[in-house]
Amino acid sequence: MQSQVLNSLRTALKAREERRAVLPINQLATNYDLFRSRFGKDALSKYRDQDLLLSMHARGNKASLAYWLEFKNDDEFRGKKFGSISGGSAHKFGLFQRESGQWVKGGSRKEVAITEAAAIVLAEKQRDQLLACASLLEALPRNANDEQYERLQENINKAAPDVGGLAWVHKYLSLLFPDKLDDFHNEQWQRFHLIKLLVCPSEVPGLYANAGRFVRLAAELGWPINHLASACNERNGKPVRYWRIGTRLGQEDEYIWPLMSEHQCVAIGWSEIGDLTALMGQEGSREAILKSLELHYYANDARTASRKAGEIDNFVNSIGVRDVVVAADGQRVLGIGRVSGEYYHDEAGSENAPHRLPVEWLAEEEWDMPVFEGKLTTVCQIGKHAENLLEIERRLLGVDEVRPEARGVRRKSKELEGQGGGHGD
Repeated sequence: MQSQVLNSLRTALKAREERRAVLPINQLATNYDLFRSRFGKDALSKYRDQDLLLSMHARGNKASLAYWLEFKNDDEFRGKKFGSISGGSAHKFGLFQRESGQWVKGGSRKEVAITEAAAIVLAEKQRDQLLACASLLEALPRNANDEQYERLQENINKAAPDVGGLAWVHKYLSLLFPDKLDDFHNEQWQRFHLIKLLVCPSEVPGLYANAGRFVRLAAELGWPINHLASACNERNGKPVRYWRIGTRLGQEDEYIWPLMSEHQCVAIGWSEIGDLTALMGQEGSREAILKSLELHYYANDARTASRKAGEIDNFVNSIGVRDVVVAADGQRVLGIGRVSGEYYHDEAGSENAPHRLPVEWLAEEEWDMPVFEGKLTTVCQIGKHAENLLEIERRLLGVDEVRPEARGVRRKSKELEGQGGGHGD
């Protein structure tokens, strides 16, 4: 691991320790032991029928597994220090009880009211899959390599097809095996933090494939993984997106990088569609932009109009404060910046590029993206190729080169494609 990264993580953890925002190691151990005693393999295996249902999902039961994973946070158990699964609704558990006592299964868009007997059957199925996952983690060597973690991901997909990709299940397993799994219960968060640490994520999708990378880094620092997660949150903040913004204006081929650099912004053309401020955060914004584009630019090219409407709408409504932008001419990157505010309309410097976002430029050296993303687009979210994000972060950090071992094992398993993670920290 690069010394700059390690030192910044140590500084981040120290800041959290000074604020008492991280649990001491002995308190971590106490919390893990307590959780195992209440919800570990042996404990869950003993429950039967209604007792199992209530111990896992009963509404208002502060002794239930669901409550401990999402809400429990007191002197007995500091649940919020082990990664969040909050947000959304109780549908995240796949089974929950309404205030009326009615049991419900399924997601928010396809929920189904079921009998208590059916709820018991579903709870048993969930429990059995949890225990199967726990057995797989028990068998995983403590020094498992990336391929073994990718195999773990594959095996969990098979052993727990209904719950293996859910955030609450990942949190459950991480509390049972805190030396083998990280505290990020969302795949986006996992990959974001690895990129910020200059570690290439696995190409295998899922919540378990990347755990070995966090395990190794925690071992290098001599920390529990929980402290590494806390330091990552302090150092890196919440995930951001990365965007490529073109620097030439369509048919005019006007080169606007000097304007972007001077005015501390990224800018795009299509001036005839006018100020888009009124469309910020509005439903139907893309459709409104599309109509204007068809009127002024693409009367006979519906496909291009639709594609460009999406790009412009992303520029106005999807690129957020703190997102990273690269101003690029083809594959050539000219500057890396961080978005510092919302969309505005301004013709200063060029009336042809009035749609703008304020940017703090962090680096203005020229280099080529390792893999070209965003060909024939003006506004494109990048990240399909981790090499590009690693190169951006490397240059922002001022590291000469990403070590080969940091690039990790990058194999693509078609068998695992589409196996997503749950909502998490």
